[in-house]
Amino acid sequence: MRSHVLYSETNMFFSEIALLLAVTVAISLVAFFIRQPLVIAYIVAGFLVGPEVLGWLQSSHELEIFSQAGVVFLLFSVGLHLNPVILKEVGMVSFLTGIGQIVFTTLLGFGLASLLGFDPVASFVIAIALTFSSTIIILKLISDRQDLNKLYAKIAIGFLLIQDIVATLALVVLPLLSNSSGSESIWLVLALMAAKAVAVGGAAALTAWFIIPRVLTRIATSSELLFVLSLAWGLGIAALFGWAGLSLEVGALLAGVLLAASPFATEIASRLRPLRDFFIVTFFLLLGSSLQVDAVGQVLLPALALSVFVLVGNPLIVYVIMQVLGYTRKVSFQAGLTVAQISEFSLIFTALAFDVLALSSTVVSLVTVVGIITIAVSTYLILYSDQIFAVIEPVLKYLPLPVLVHRDPGKRSRKEAHQKAILWFGAEAAEEHLRSLAGAKTHKINLVDYDPQQLESILEPHIHSHYGDASDVEFLAELPWHEVEEVISVIPDEDTNVLIVSYARQYPQIKKVIVVARNRNSAQRLQEQGAHHVIEPFRLSVSEIGKVSAKS
Repeated sequence: MRSHVLYSETNMFFSEIALLLAVTVAISLVAFFIRQPLVIAYIVAGFLVGPEVLGWLQSSHELEIFSQAGVVFLLFSVGLHLNPVILKEVGMVSFLTGIGQIVFTTLLGFGLASLLGFDPVASFVIAIALTFSSTIIILKLISDRQDLNKLYAKIAIGFLLIQDIVATLALVVLPLLSNSSGSESIWLVLALMAAKAVAVGGAAALTAWFIIPRVLTRIATSSELLFVLSLAWGLGIAALFGWAGLSLEVGALLAGVLLAASPFATEIASRLRPLRDFFIVTFFLLLGSSLQVDAVGQVLLPALALSVFVLVGNPLIVYVIMQVLGYTRKVSFQAGLTVAQISEFSLIFTALAFDVLALSSTVVSLVTVVGIITIAVSTYLILYSDQIFAVIEPVLKYLPLPVLVHRDPGKRSRKEAHQKAILWFGAEAAEEHLRSLAGAKTHKINLVDYDPQQLESILEPHIHSHYGDASDVEFLAELPWHEVEEVISVIPDEDTNVLIVSYARQYPQIKKVIVVARNRNSAQRLQEQGAHHVIEPFRLSVSEIGKVSAKS
């Protein structure tokens, strides 16, 4: 009888999931054909299936677990793109920008909330809620733009991590404010959290440095086992951080960062992407379902005022800080747009403050409405940031700001101009040539191969290895196409080379695409696809044999 009930509940849950996805697909198709961001479609779908309209969303607890899994997968995959060398380059600016934005947003937000008529406690809670930006939404949009490896994205990911750490501390400290134990217990809790973070993070780092590389090298020939192991690693480190009372999100990000320097990082990220995208949809469905129509009418005017502050004020704060630190207008502008919304942390923090500080329910409704408005609008701002910057740049030129740190982008570009960036597919029989290029220090090579032993045999400072299957579209999407000027493939498979050529032609900075072909028909097809040079090894071999024969 119990098994029958369990089967019935399971069947109902999967039926509900199927129904929710069907509605999501229908709304997404409309958004796709009218060229609107899919994130907006997911939020609208969530609103339609939520309690305010159709009321089909019943398994909210299960979907919250799915949503949390999506956040973990997203941050794990982002961590896989964050090589520790990159973190070292942008760590300081991310820290300064993150802390500066939190301080200025809190002060200005408190003043604005007070002007709108809220008491000091409510104003303080609202101000704190306005400081946190949605890591999950920003990373999804940056990933959709294929900008994860751009400078503004690296800096943004850094200060988002700072925000997440501060948000975690705020969630821990808030309940302590209602106790009579005073500041001593708060400092004790913070010290304990720091000790746990060092202990757990240190254990994860030691495992990643001394054990994981050996295991990955042994099992890499099985892509399925590689995927399962990486999944266990990402979820395991996130769960370990959660068990220690720390942030699941920070744990997932750290798990990815610790594998980012591995040649298997690209393959792992490509395998993870479909799973991540499925679970992340539930986050937006739940977000849309939380919107209450009655609450919107009560707080609409103050919500609009605070939304304008978040959409304009937050980006302006980040822009000013980064300009003072010497970054270009476009990098500063694009990084600023990533904080033009509030996050799930804001909603959680406000809900907790409602219980702990006995706030009015109006404050909770207000922050929820601000979240919906800013998330919807900032989606367009981030996706169309290039076009918006082109319009607003003439105005930004007349914004005089002091520069405390003078950077010399010309000097950096001259140094890098001597290194040609190449994306090279296939290591077999090319080891000597690749070592020669790397040894000359004139080329920066991204080497792709599906044989881990081949990659291990070519360990050079100027060769960055990517383990994976070049015929896999998901894997190709993870490669650093925007960084390279030349693409070379010595893989003999025609269909794989057609795929490589089609990807390369999407990036205007790639000036040369060289591939090999088995025969004349294959060569003709590759040239039609857009390859600049097609080499037929068999014809060259025959020609070489003829030359040797003639000499003898």
